[in-house]
Amino acid sequence: MGTAQPSPLEYLSCLAGEVSLNDLLGGETMAYKITDACIACGVCKDECPVNCISEGDIYVIDEAVCIDCDACAGVCPVDACVSA
Repeated sequence: MGTAQPSPLEYLSCLAGEVSLNDLLGGETMAYKITDACIACGVCKDECPVNCISEGDIYVIDEAVCIDCDACAGVCPVDACVSA
């Protein structure tokens, strides 16, 4: 798909988890990542609309699923969610 602008319906398919934003945009996205500053509070995981954040000692974002929505960064109390 490369440089073509995705349609609203294609973006909805990302939100539904049917296709990743990376695939939709031809691998040209900059997903978020979680830094070592993470305190594993879980706020970001609860806020993620596509459930791409998994638990661990620190939380981890699956970049193939992340839709770059900024929801995690907006709620993180220690600013550990940053653009990759």
